[in-house]
Amino acid sequence: MEKNPFVSIVVSNHNGWMLNILKPCLESILTINYPKFEVIVIDNNSTDKSVHFVEKYFGKCSPIRCVRNPENNYSSGLNMGIKNSKGKYIVFLNDDVTVHPNFIKEAITVLESHNEIGLAQFKLINFFKRNRIDCVGETTDIYGNAVELGHDEIDEGQYSKIKEILCAAGSACIIRKNIVNEVGYYDPEFVIGYEDLDFALRVRLRGYRVVIIPSAEVYHRRGASYSGESLELKELSLKVKEHFYKNQIATILKNYSLKNLIRALPILLSTYFMMFVGEVFVRKDYKLAIIRLRAILWNIKRISYLMHQRRIVQKKIRRISDDAILRLMVENQLPKFFRLIKSFR
Repeated sequence: MEKNPFVSIVVSNHNGWMLNILKPCLESILTINYPKFEVIVIDNNSTDKSVHFVEKYFGKCSPIRCVRNPENNYSSGLNMGIKNSKGKYIVFLNDDVTVHPNFIKEAITVLESHNEIGLAQFKLINFFKRNRIDCVGETTDIYGNAVELGHDEIDEGQYSKIKEILCAAGSACIIRKNIVNEVGYYDPEFVIGYEDLDFALRVRLRGYRVVIIPSAEVYHRRGASYSGESLELKELSLKVKEHFYKNQIATILKNYSLKNLIRALPILLSTYFMMFVGEVFVRKDYKLAIIRLRAILWNIKRISYLMHQRRIVQKKIRRISDDAILRLMVENQLPKFFRLIKSFR
């Protein structure tokens, strides 16, 4: 067990200075109770001069340095963070969080004692309502429909123990840097959405555990990165949805065994088609219908790339069956199901 291994904190940013979230994020990081760390701000092609203001406000003497991503690609930004990091562990944070001073210390204590843990989620607390949970991990059903664990629940200690989760949210997680050599980087073709699930599935297929460390707390200003009602932000929201839709399909294509792929993919595609019909003829939401169709067409157009990635996952990365992973999907959702049943009593 190494005492105080070096940690790289990677903060993903896009126009966070203008939104007044990047500065408090970095200020909170500089108060952490941990002796050996660096902070790398990955600026995803901001237009608000975030890099200029970070360098001006924090100066050259702080452990903060900026790396410019020439495109607004969240996934490739995460990869730039990995490539520019020096730590044994890499912490990923979005610019809309602040941190508890002990969050790294708590996480490292767990990780150094459990080498089988490859990826872990910090406990995300609602920034504005500290008695409410924002997220303690993510799961999906077999079709890739994502569910956030614990979202908006009153924190009554129900998530006080280290627990297996399917996926650690990219907004606040920690990985062992050496596992990237085994499972690969985040998929830059995803851009944003499902990149964390795709990565977590590869970590699990490699045989590592993915867990929530509830003693390591981070506070999330949910939605702060996309606040506003401008036409530009609405168009950005549609583009993000398109990425989520296409990546849901791509994640299943890449990571599921053939047996489970045959079970899940036809139903998922049928659901997409039915939703497309409903959006056109019932809701009259033509923009949403078009991006759902484009999501399917993107996967068809990029099928050669996706099949190449699938071969890597199935032949080189996979060590265990995904049947256990699919069972975990169900187990993760059982507490929410039982709470729902209880509410009707």
